[in-house]
Amino acid sequence: MRNEGNPLADIAIAGWGMAILLVVMAVVMVLLFRSMMKRMRAERERLEDEAEEGGRRDTPERSDD
Repeated sequence: MRNEGNPLADIAIAGWGMAILLVVMAVVMVLLFRSMMKRMRAERERLEDEAEEGGRRDTPERSDD
């Protein structure tokens, strides 16, 4: 049941395609954001662990005042 006489029918189909494309792009952006946050969190935890280890090593050696 195609609207042969309606010039807006083609625009409506293109509009659905654009809506689907926008949803797909939003999903991809969310996945990229979550991946980036996960990577940043892991890096922060690694740096915090290194800082804690460095603090533990420096404490006994600083008693040479």
